[in-house]
Amino acid sequence: MKGRLLAALGFTAIALFQVVLAPGAPLGRAAWGGGHEVLPASLRAASAVAVAIWLFAALVTARAGVPVVPLPSVVAEWGTWLRVGLSALGVIASCSP
Repeated sequence: MKGRLLAALGFTAIALFQVVLAPGAPLGRAAWGGGHEVLPASLRAASAVAVAIWLFAALVTARAGVPVVPLPSVVAEWGTWLRVGLSALGVIASCSP
């Protein structure tokens, strides 16, 4: 259970980082390939969308270990598989030239 909560906290930390990037904080070198000091509008919009995705991942992960998280079981189950699939796609994308 401790590992799941740590993972959920990690996902929340990534979401908070994206929250800072979306309005234009000069931390772009640490995100989205590092090509910009301040992200352009398209990547800032992507960061805003990423906030929702990372928070959903945190909720799904926390729900697996903490039954008080207000998320229906079916959403948690499908969300877990969605997270697995997205993680696999992320690995594939990071390995391509």
